[in-house]
Formats: sequence, C-alpha cells, structure tokens
Amino acid sequence: MRLSEFQSQPKFGLIQMNPRMLSGPFRISLRRLVIAGSWAVVDQGLFSTTGFVSMFLLARWMSPAVFGVFSTLQLVSQLAAGPYLSLLIEPMSVLGPSLFATRPATYERILRVAHAGLSLGFAVLVVPILWFTLSSSTADLSALAVTFVLFLPMIFAPTFVRRHCYNQRRIATAAWVSCVYFLTLLSSLFGLKLSGLLSSVTAWGANAVCGAIASCTVLKAMGRRSRPPEQDLPAVSVIREHWIFGRWDLLGATIFVAAQQLPIIAMTRCFGPGSAGALRALILVTAPVLLLLLSTTSAVLPVMAAAEARGARRRAPFIALMTSLGLGAVATVYFLVLYLLAGPIINLLYAGKYVEDAWLAPLLAFQVVVVTGCEGCSLHMRAARWPKFVVIVGLAVFVASAISTLFLVRSMGLAGTVYSLVIMNIVGPITKVVIYIWWRYHREAPSALIPLLRGEE
Repeated sequence: MRLSEFQSQPKFGLIQMNPRMLSGPFRISLRRLVIAGSWAVVDQGLFSTTGFVSMFLLARWMSPAVFGVFSTLQLVSQLAAGPYLSLLIEPMSVLGPSLFATRPATYERILRVAHAGLSLGFAVLVVPILWFTLSSSTADLSALAVTFVLFLPMIFAPTFVRRHCYNQRRIATAAWVSCVYFLTLLSSLFGLKLSGLLSSVTAWGANAVCGAIASCTVLKAMGRRSRPPEQDLPAVSVIREHWIFGRWDLLGATIFVAAQQLPIIAMTRCFGPGSAGALRALILVTAPVLLLLLSTTSAVLPVMAAAEARGARRRAPFIALMTSLGLGAVATVYFLVLYLLAGPIINLLYAGKYVEDAWLAPLLAFQVVVVTGCEGCSLHMRAARWPKFVVIVGLAVFVASAISTLFLVRSMGLAGTVYSLVIMNIVGPITKVVIYIWWRYHREAPSALIPLLRGEE
C-alpha cells in the first residue's frame, strides 16, 4: 500500500492513519496486559537493580572526588539524553504502535542508524560542558572527552533496544537485555576492583561495553525473528514524523534538562567534583522510585497511545489517573521511610561516608512524591500526540532553576543545590497539572496565553 492510498484517513504529518494498524496485536486483553505487566516488572526490576547496585558499589569503592568525576560524566550524558529521547525514544513509543505498526522491521532498521547518529552527534555537542564543569579538577580532560564521545552510543543502546521491545509487545526480550546487562556489568566492576584498575574512565567504559554486548545479542535475535515489511518505508518519512512529534518535546526537554543540571554544574564548578559525588550519592538513595517511574512510563505510554489511536479517549484518562495514584502512593511510602531512617540508611549504604549530609535525603524524596503524583498528566498528553506542553513546563522550571541557583547554590553549597532541585521539581509538576486541566477540556493549546503554540502543521 502506498502513502497516497491513505488520503481518506486522518493524518499526522506525512503518513496517514490506517484503521488496520489498530487491530490484531494492539487489541489489548486483560490477560495479555497482566502477562506483559509481569514481564515488565522483571525487566524493570533487573535494569533498575543494575543501575542502583553499580552506582552504590562505585560510591563505596571510589573516593568522593573520583566518584564525582564519574557522576559528572553521567550528568553530562543526561544533557545529551534529553534531545536523544525527544527525537528518537519518545516518538518511537507513540508512533511505533500506531503509524508504523505494519512495517516494524523497516522501521527498526531506520531507527538503528538514527540511534548511532543522534547519540554521537549529541555527545560531541555536550563535550564543552563536560570540559567546563571539570576544568577545576585534576582529571585528564582529554581522555575523559574521548571516552565520553566514543562510549555514549553504547551507553544509550540498552534504552533504545528495550523500548523497541516494549513497542513490539516483546517485553520478555527486553527482560533478557536487562539480565545480560546486569550480569556482565557487575562482573566487570568486580573485576576492575579486584585488579586495581577501577577509575572513572574504566567504570564508564564498563557500562558502555556491557550495554553494547547485551544490546547486540538481542538485536541479532530480533533481526532473525522480524517478518519482511509489507511495503517500503522511506527513511525521510520516519525522520519527518519523528521531527513533527519530537520538535516541541526537543525544545521543552532541552530547556528542562538544562534547568535540572544548572545547579549541579554550578555547584561542581564552585566546590569541585567531591560535592557532585556527595549529591549523586544522596540522589542514588531515591533511585528505586525514580527508576520505577521510568519503567512505568515505558510500559504504559504505548498502551495509552494505542488507546488514543483507537479513539478510546475514556480509557487513557483512567490509565493516567491510576498511574499517578499508584506511583504517588509508592513514592509517599518511600519518603516516610527516608524521613525516619535517612541517617542509618546512608551510613549502611556508604560505609560511613556522606552521613553528615543524610538530612538532605528526605527532601530529595519529597520532590519525587510530587513528580510521580503528576506523571499521569504528562503520559496522557504525550499519548495524544500533544507534546507542546513540555515547552511551557520547561520554561517554568528553567526560571525557577536560574533564580534558585543564583541565590542558593554559591552561598549554601550542597544544601542550596538540593533546595534548588526541590523548588524546580515542585514548580514543574504544578505547571504540568494546570496545563493538563486546560488541555483536558479544550484539547487544544491555550492560545490566549501562548500564541506561539496555536494550531498544528
């Protein structure tokens, strides 16, 4: 079937919607949803455990300064991850189960090339930020920069492969990726520790190589199992659709990620990598809930996108509400535990390090409660292909970040940075809820307030 044969269907960008795309494997039964959810728990549990345990071990084994350098590598990688997720991963989660559902093999091949190009390109773009942030440290910046650029596509590879598996309802395959990544990464880190070769560069390289090993084995298996495409899919069509969907998310996510990292970069620049290591160690305590949030959005977003594409508009708001309530409840329980036991938990995890800053951990956990409790709003608007809200939220968060960084970070150090993070992560969800209420009843941008966002192309 050619693209011209879709003329009578509602369209989104270049490619038209086909009702047959919404039948068959995308008719979700309760039984299939439970099975998929069970595999998602296994997958996300393994992947979350890998990230948490590896960072926990590095925080225990490394000095605060060395761990701070590694944390800065991760921080700068998140700056590259923002546009990468906006242009590749988020559009793939929505467009894969809808517009490109009948041509998964061709779509997958195009996305593999896009993954390599985008990750390398964004890595090069953020290298100056890495250089600026660590300019006051004694680390070899040239070696760090080269390692960062070469390994970033491998760092992003498990995220790309696992999200593709979710789109294809092959969540057991995603769980296999997480299992291989878990075993290889932890084995590599223990080997580096025992051999005396553990450093920020070797730890970063281990993360990259192990991610590539897990991803490549699964990509090969996926290629053997994929059916031939029914028709050719021009790469320019995929690029255009991803750009149409992701351009607003790109702008908003770039602003949002920059706002999130601004106080951390300022603190690292003023007080050295050791302060960044201490902050990362505190944030790591809240990682289980944050990773639960990420895993839930990965599993729920394709389901909501398929429901919206079928015209089942009542189902998506219900899923959004249940997601917010469930995540908010888990985050609240976690916050109460940290509020009561932050000191002993930090002392146990890090063998006596960072205990003097343990009182800041409940504040970081409180911001997670606010973020998770409002996540359903974001998921619903993304599933309905209205990502423009991210720009408004990003601007609000950036203003809060800039003001709080200016007045708090330099004068209060680590505590001021935590206060800044909490402030912006309260402003963001509140803005998101206000926009969602407006959008929910009007299903269009608030043009009276923001003329720039009026209409669709």
